[in-house]
Amino acid sequence: MTQERSPIVRLLSQGGVYAIGNALLKLSGLFLAPLYLDTALLSGAEYGRFSLLDVTGSLAILLFGLGMGSALIKFLSDEQDGEVDSVPFTALMIVLISGAVAVVAFKLMDGAFSSWFLESSERSALIGWYGVYVGLQVVLVLPYGFVRYHERAGLYVVGRMLEMAILIGGVYVFLGRMRLGLDGIVYAYVLSSAVALLVMGGGMLSRIRWDWKPLVARRLLVYGAPLSVGLVAAPLLHAGDRYLIDWILGDEPLARYFWATRLSGVLNMFFVQSLSLAFAVIGIKALTKTDVDVSLHRRSFRHFVVIGSWIALALAVLAPNLTAILTDEPQYVSAANLVFPLSLGYLFYGGYLIVVNALYAAGSTRYIAWSVVAATVANALLNWWLLQVMGVYGAAIATVAAYALLMLLTVVEARRHFRINYSWTAMAGAIVVATTLYVLDALASGTDQPHWWSHLGFRLVLLLFFPVGIVALRLYRLSEVRHGWDVVQRRLRRRRRG
Repeated sequence: MTQERSPIVRLLSQGGVYAIGNALLKLSGLFLAPLYLDTALLSGAEYGRFSLLDVTGSLAILLFGLGMGSALIKFLSDEQDGEVDSVPFTALMIVLISGAVAVVAFKLMDGAFSSWFLESSERSALIGWYGVYVGLQVVLVLPYGFVRYHERAGLYVVGRMLEMAILIGGVYVFLGRMRLGLDGIVYAYVLSSAVALLVMGGGMLSRIRWDWKPLVARRLLVYGAPLSVGLVAAPLLHAGDRYLIDWILGDEPLARYFWATRLSGVLNMFFVQSLSLAFAVIGIKALTKTDVDVSLHRRSFRHFVVIGSWIALALAVLAPNLTAILTDEPQYVSAANLVFPLSLGYLFYGGYLIVVNALYAAGSTRYIAWSVVAATVANALLNWWLLQVMGVYGAAIATVAAYALLMLLTVVEARRHFRINYSWTAMAGAIVVATTLYVLDALASGTDQPHWWSHLGFRLVLLLFFPVGIVALRLYRLSEVRHGWDVVQRRLRRRRRG
């Protein structure tokens, strides 16, 4: 049934499911906040140590994962690969070995990690358990990747929700009832990962051929291992500027910047990442078929940059009102002017995720890793300069420039492999329209900034002018708008009848 639908319809439907899943996961996380923030159960210092463990674990999972999730999708999608049936089991064996190595590495380093992160060499056992969690997550990459390849977005979300439900239950038991502190949180993480691996991994093993092939393993590693370097560098590209802001400007500007990233991050979490989860699979399938189809990449890029620019504008102009609902602290209200450039950064990042799909399909993973590292270095250098010249606003500008550079570097390499004419006119036009309306809002608001409610109606009307500007610049024709609306209506009627 899935194969009968067009790629763009599959992309939209699966992206919608992933977006709902991301929203549910974020909302589910709120159940943990009362326990994490209860100092009778977990001191502020312990919570800070947990954040260090969390960052370290995230980087370790990416490093030891060896890019096997992407490698699995790539080689399963290759219609001309005569050994495709051996790919899932071989990849699974690789991550099992790598996950075991991760567990051993954490055990060998437990004394040092305990001193660094927990400020006590006597808590090495906790580091060992955290290493078990990292090893389990390394292996879990494969079952989740397998589900994504088969375009079972709903099953992917169910697996993630199961993992979150077990985590919440575990934290309430180990931290809330048994009062085990940070140890209890780590035990809950291990339990949730183990249950998820048992369910998702068991389902994968029941559907694949148990066939290990060394030559297939070599191809998977040659493809995936370079990606682990880029994946480890990516978090530094996304959040490394915060270290420099704290170092150069101090805590208060960092707080403003962090709040602005949370608002602009809505674009990343619910649109960019949801699209990426679906497009990473469907896009590779389109480019690795015997009859290569590049139309999906052209159309997806055009729709993404237009819709993404609209969302970026909405987040920027409504940021003051959203902030005023939660707080009247001046430092957070003043963070609103950072939201628009940060949102544009995520727009460029989303464009990059569409373009880089061609490099995944072509197997150019070393270039992917190199380009991410180059953009990360550029981001750090720009931050170092602009923070001293423009203050915290300079960090937002550096973010836009770094993501734009990453997309540009990727486009240059992608042209060597596929002739995909992305609509740069659509991107430039959509950004111009969004920027113009944003400037109009800034001029209209003037100095009326305490709560910004007097201009809420104006802002809502302003957002309606975005599609008018898009049509006026002929980025979309009226016939396309009418056709799109007709398609939506037909699908809604079909669902009501079904």
